[in-house]
Amino acid sequence: MNLSHRLLPAAFALTLGLALLGSNAQAQTSVCGLQNGNYSLVLSTPAACASVSNSTVQGLVNEISTSGVQGLIGSYNGTQVLSATVNYDTTLMSFGYRNAGYTGTGAQLNLSIPALGINQTFNGANRDVTRQELVNYLKQNLAGAIMKYQAGHSPISPIAGVGGLLQNAVAGDFNGTFNDTVEQTAPGDLVNQDSGGKSGGDLIGVGLSASSFITGGQRVNETTLPFSYTIRNDIDPRRQLVFALPVTYVEANQAKSYQGGLGAMYRFPVSDNWTVAPGLRVSGVASPDLASDAGMYALSLMSVYVWNLAHVDIAMGNMIGYDRTLNLHVGGYRSNPDIANEVLRNGLMLSQKVVLGGRRMSLETSLIDTRYFGTKLYVEDTQELGVSLGTNRSASSARSYLRGGITLLHGKDTKGINGIIGYWF
Repeated sequence: MNLSHRLLPAAFALTLGLALLGSNAQAQTSVCGLQNGNYSLVLSTPAACASVSNSTVQGLVNEISTSGVQGLIGSYNGTQVLSATVNYDTTLMSFGYRNAGYTGTGAQLNLSIPALGINQTFNGANRDVTRQELVNYLKQNLAGAIMKYQAGHSPISPIAGVGGLLQNAVAGDFNGTFNDTVEQTAPGDLVNQDSGGKSGGDLIGVGLSASSFITGGQRVNETTLPFSYTIRNDIDPRRQLVFALPVTYVEANQAKSYQGGLGAMYRFPVSDNWTVAPGLRVSGVASPDLASDAGMYALSLMSVYVWNLAHVDIAMGNMIGYDRTLNLHVGGYRSNPDIANEVLRNGLMLSQKVVLGGRRMSLETSLIDTRYFGTKLYVEDTQELGVSLGTNRSASSARSYLRGGITLLHGKDTKGINGIIGYWF
């Protein structure tokens, strides 16, 4: 299914299917109501009704395709009064032909989406022309508006939900500097002692992150491959240019989405204990199952200050960010959810040296709070408690290091766990 089809609301897909209804199937005359499912619809004529639902928009479209529609209301011949109600992943919409007939007043098609303040009537020469008017309207107006509404009301929004594009970009920008800075903010004389004033070389990072959440009563599973490349300065290896290339797969109630992006961050020490890192990231998400396609850019400024105590190091991380969706214009469709948020993400970390099996390790415990301001989101703040264990990753001398950990996340109607392991070499 190409991009233009993925952006079609289910109401439009249904209007296309109505013209193909046959008369060889049995009508369903039971009382109908919206069923459970991310996408569901109720279709009614004066003589019969039918209801269907599915966890994905493509599944719903398949239900009302040429073969599927013939089994919904077989008595419909393209001229009767018809009404439909659609639950489009928390966005309720209705449409219908209020008058009988194929032309004249019978061709009038009304579309109503109360949450978006939309109440439009399309009136072509016949029902086929009216459907095309609806197509043109959807192309230019509705795709982005629906995705923006879902960002604030759907827990599984692939753009702004838990495991979505926005939250993963924010976490990636913050964690990339915060988690790597405690041991890397070593005083300059230690840099010289460890490496003779030379860098340990650039680093390639590979890893695996797996998360599972319950949000709004729905299960979301996420898998990420966080690739990265770090260029360390020869004179002061604490100065680093980091490129991140995460690839993410998310499954929410059988609905799949895919994310990818490219981020760049430059870390430089203001003092022996203070590191600042500005960052830029461009990323995108595609979900045929949830009819969502969006791009986004993110700007961030990260600060990490470390107190080196006798037996433990304490790090404070503070990040301010700005994230905004981008306009997509493909196949005549305009899609920009117009989601824009300022983000504050703050955390504390305790790092303690431990020895396991004769090997020097570091044990880190962190507490992180994230808050979003701007476009309404279903989850506007989260809290995370994490524990990780790894080998030495001093910026001055380490040529490779390994780290793994677990994080617990809590937010509005949301709880989950994340496990990650990474190797840099």
